[in-house]
Amino acid sequence: MFQSSLTRLQHPPSFHNNIRSLISFSLIALSVMMGFRIFSLLFFGNSAEILEHQGELPKLFLLALRFDLKTIALIDLVIYWLPTAVASWWLRPEVFRRYLRSAFAGTLIVLTLLECINLGYRIFFGGPIDVLIFGFLEDGTSAVMSTLTSDGRIISIYFLFAALATAIVFCFIFTTRDKKISPISRRRFLIIETALLVVLCLFARGSLDTFPLRSANASVGNSFLINSLIVSSSYNLNQALIDRVESVRPRSMQSILKEGGASDIDELYNRAGYADKQALIATTGRKTNPLPHVIMVQMEGWSTEIILGNSETNQILGEFSKHINQDHFFTNFFSNAYGTNPTIEALLLNSPVTPLSQSQARSTRFSMSNVLPFKRAGYRIAFISGGDSAWRNQEKFWLTQGFDSYTGRASIEKNYRVDASDNPWGVYDEFVFAAVEDAIKAAENDGVPLFAYVLTTNNHSPIRLPKTYRAPPIDTTAYGFAPNDTKKFTDLTGFNYQTDQFGKFMSWVKTGVFRDKTIVAATGDHILKGFTNYNSLERSYLRYAVPAYFYAPQKLDRLRNIPETTAGSHEDIFPTLFELALSGADYFGFGSPMMKKNAEQSYGWILNKDFIFPQGFSSNSSKILFPWADTRQRTLLKTEGRELEKWQSDVMLRENYRRLLKEQLLWQDYEKQK
Repeated sequence: MFQSSLTRLQHPPSFHNNIRSLISFSLIALSVMMGFRIFSLLFFGNSAEILEHQGELPKLFLLALRFDLKTIALIDLVIYWLPTAVASWWLRPEVFRRYLRSAFAGTLIVLTLLECINLGYRIFFGGPIDVLIFGFLEDGTSAVMSTLTSDGRIISIYFLFAALATAIVFCFIFTTRDKKISPISRRRFLIIETALLVVLCLFARGSLDTFPLRSANASVGNSFLINSLIVSSSYNLNQALIDRVESVRPRSMQSILKEGGASDIDELYNRAGYADKQALIATTGRKTNPLPHVIMVQMEGWSTEIILGNSETNQILGEFSKHINQDHFFTNFFSNAYGTNPTIEALLLNSPVTPLSQSQARSTRFSMSNVLPFKRAGYRIAFISGGDSAWRNQEKFWLTQGFDSYTGRASIEKNYRVDASDNPWGVYDEFVFAAVEDAIKAAENDGVPLFAYVLTTNNHSPIRLPKTYRAPPIDTTAYGFAPNDTKKFTDLTGFNYQTDQFGKFMSWVKTGVFRDKTIVAATGDHILKGFTNYNSLERSYLRYAVPAYFYAPQKLDRLRNIPETTAGSHEDIFPTLFELALSGADYFGFGSPMMKKNAEQSYGWILNKDFIFPQGFSSNSSKILFPWADTRQRTLLKTEGRELEKWQSDVMLRENYRRLLKEQLLWQDYEKQK
């Protein structure tokens, strides 16, 4: 027995066959990643864009190769090198051989699955896998699965995965069949394994420079699509996981100051544009008596592009069409986040950190809550949602943040004797707005002003509407689709139903006793994801463009004569509402009231990364301004950029410091209350 062990030490078992498995896995994995990359370029891109950026394609594939080799090398180290160094000597050769082939084959299946998921993710979200993928677990798995099984394109990806996974595993098994090869000496084995370790570590580092290859290097030009193809889906998923963990982990002030390059908190305030802590607090000046009711509506997937397609032959707005021109409607506007819950937390808490409602800070009462100025003024604070109150711990979390009540799907169905709708995301929007109307009536009867935050849900795939719904004339060709595209027609019916119900609510407000005592604002949480392709540079603005709508009684309306080309984003909505409704109220002045903006130097942003200006669009990654191709409608961009003006560069830098300041204030509250 001792002699047998010694023999295995001197003659490593199946070494050549194991190396063949390593090489076969690496080549097949590289082919899978590159193959999906090429397919995505052709499928999601268009010939004009590819031709325009053809000079960037060699850079794309060279940099992509480096990222792929980095990913594969890390896998090889974990699956092959470490187990070989630790266990292969002490396991029977056939046992280790079975482990190695099974591990590599299983990893190939996972890599293929992730690439297929990434295809579906691009179809639905318009970009590669990111932190929003965790919504599969957090948004309710059954509702998400219902969404994924309602789109024929997504279903076809399931079959693509099954076929590819079968073919890839067969290819791997075929190319790694055992061959009788003479064993090598222990010395030669150690030399080869050491050299292999050095090579794998170099590939895993990805660079011979001072810093290793990292996500910040994933850019070769100005095309969103091309840049998004550089890293594989497995790399994106890993980065999303890192972002997910880091986004909800409390950070120390020292860590935040270090990131901002500030020596102390006063310097961070200064870099964020505030002379001191007191300068961050703004105060409303208007005297309002009596206080009006204030309704803030967050509309699911309320895209600017779809709204601008409204016409006589494409009546997408329904009854809202008669209000859009009567009131204030800003279309040069961005959401600050790219998901429903991130948008809620950004709007109500000024938070760049999400999801706070499910984090270890979920029981913290945050001082940056935008309902507190209303609370201090004597308002009744209500959250009314068409979705489930347990979704993302919503009810418990928002009651902690100052809301007096949370009305969710179950309550609405019970109060209005509504049969449970077949929409997995929430009760039909008509009953949501009925609940808002009754909340206004109840507050009026009780002699208190009402602030209500309203969340609609029906414009979320899969689109399932009441049996009484009848679609108006809807023209899919207005958005570049075929007239018989039933999927896009269905998407647009959800948009029409939701917007029509909001329009009917506005008609109720403006033609009844509450006309002169109610202020209403509305915006989209994000665009209607998966509706169309936003990967080209020309459409970069439309990827994030949601409108902001305001109605104010004539005696309170301070938005008259404000150019509707004024740029803004979600952060500006609550300051606008405070200035319209409250007297002498203090609030956090991160955003700017729309009535106080300099139209020529206004701006909006999403995720502190991409910015909208009256002159065009820019991002932190490019540092270039892409002007409007059409200065009247302001939707499409020129692909030839120009240098940013100083004030624009200053804005982008300042907002990054404001992000850090907000984070510091959030975690300061957490530390005080934990």
